[in-house]
Amino acid sequence: MIPRQFLRPKILAFIPLLLLLFIAISCGGEEETPRPVPTTTPVPQPTPVATPTPRSIVTPVATPTPTSTPAPRAEEPRGKLVISQHWVTPSQHLDPQENLPIITQFSHQYALHDALAKNLHGQASLPSLAESYEISPDMTSATFVLRKGTKFHNLEPITAEDVKWNYENYRGALSDVLKSKTDRVELLDDRTVRFHFKGPFLDFGWLYTTMATGSGWIVPAKYYQQVGKDGFKAKPVGAGPYKLVRQEAGVAMDYEAFTEYWRTTPKTKTINMRMVLDGATRLAMIKTQETDIIYFVNQTPGHLEEVMKDPKLTVVPNLTSPFFIEFPGWQDPKSPFHDVRVREAVSLALDRRALTQAETGGYGPVSGNWIPAEWLDAIEWPELPYDLAKAKELMAQAGYRDGITVDSLTPFVSNSLGERVIGQLREVGIKTKLQPMEPAAMLVKLGQGATAWPGTQMIISIAYLPGNWYSYVKPWVTCKGVSSRTCVPEIEAWVEQYEKSVDVRERQEVAKKTQTYILENYLLLPLYRNAFITVFGPRIANKWQEIFMNIPQYAFLGPYEDVRMKE
Repeated sequence: MIPRQFLRPKILAFIPLLLLLFIAISCGGEEETPRPVPTTTPVPQPTPVATPTPRSIVTPVATPTPTSTPAPRAEEPRGKLVISQHWVTPSQHLDPQENLPIITQFSHQYALHDALAKNLHGQASLPSLAESYEISPDMTSATFVLRKGTKFHNLEPITAEDVKWNYENYRGALSDVLKSKTDRVELLDDRTVRFHFKGPFLDFGWLYTTMATGSGWIVPAKYYQQVGKDGFKAKPVGAGPYKLVRQEAGVAMDYEAFTEYWRTTPKTKTINMRMVLDGATRLAMIKTQETDIIYFVNQTPGHLEEVMKDPKLTVVPNLTSPFFIEFPGWQDPKSPFHDVRVREAVSLALDRRALTQAETGGYGPVSGNWIPAEWLDAIEWPELPYDLAKAKELMAQAGYRDGITVDSLTPFVSNSLGERVIGQLREVGIKTKLQPMEPAAMLVKLGQGATAWPGTQMIISIAYLPGNWYSYVKPWVTCKGVSSRTCVPEIEAWVEQYEKSVDVRERQEVAKKTQTYILENYLLLPLYRNAFITVFGPRIANKWQEIFMNIPQYAFLGPYEDVRMKE
């Protein structure tokens, strides 16, 4: 049985000074094999503490990248793993060509698909379908060499032409940035692809070799064109360790081990991913061993306490991003949220420590910034104060001494958090009602901009976005951002300056003043970091550290191919 204990918190005092240049990366570097799990034994804590801050991406410097070598072939896969997730997976999440700026899609894509390079085993941007790659010292080109013998699930070989087609046809998050910076894609031979940029492209590395976009996650070009985008989502073909054999919309997806996967033979034969929105149902399933993993256990109504009392279960909190409040339509002069004093009053009315204690048992630390502190170029920001008297004073100054009525508040995932926020806002005369929404439907609506949220509304959002500060701001707080309800000339100018600049210090300064503007003007109100509490059942043979929290900037189980089930 896996020891039931939590990790000591590890505070990242500061990130190493901007190894920003994705320089590099030549063939024949140090060989990489699956990394051993750290041997440091966690120490039991008498009171709830936060887990280690998720690892930040450390960009490669001018040294060769490790080359991933296949592990020895294991015996035939066996057993079945059942995962109960807290959201309904839309078919869009099966197609990297349409990736949104969210992490949840990768909970399926790490099983179904593979990338030229990806985050794995404690490292960012590790070669995968590519055996090696290099980015030129002047940042004007990047060359990838495909691994020999890699195959899609239909047993067709993965070619340089597939890589080229995927990049040129990618239409998901930040596709506009990639295409505006790229001059052409050149095929040097069947296994070698070179990207030529219009000038130094400092952000290419993290955009293409992490989960910041889906542009480097390769699908079969011929098959995709043959069946079309809707046909592909109905019957996707990938290159990952598992192939999709059944999907029942809104209910479950069944995966089967792909024994030709280049890295290793998957240890588990089948994975059943179930969509179980109700927390009490997920709790009952893990206790009766109907499922092996459940995600997002919160304190309400006592679920966290219940699983912690069960000696057969292992409880692991994993910090992701902060929840934050945003105000659709705030730029309309008729909206009460147009006045910065009202937005600040909302912030002052929120007792964030009480919220996280009630929702997570205190495992989710209060955050001053809506971008995780360890993301590259995220700025430190003090914890926002709780001050009801000051909030009431600001409401009166703004002309709302008797309060305001807001049409609705829509929370992402946690309706109980929404209810608690509504109760706190009532103390300063802000009245509203809860508007629940299924998470997948909310993600779609968030991607439709401000027009999808008419009237006076509030949203509790969360954006766990791999990459750096820019991967948060570009989609969420710019005029044409795919999930933005904000259009501010100053922010637009700074983001454009960042995109054009090749000076590291200038880019740092832009990152700082952009985030400062957003936070000082209360455009987004951070609450606390989501303690993404996950529970493991007794049928899993691995130590949880081998298959959870060891992929940088990733919140879910993985690598899937390493999961072993007990006989």
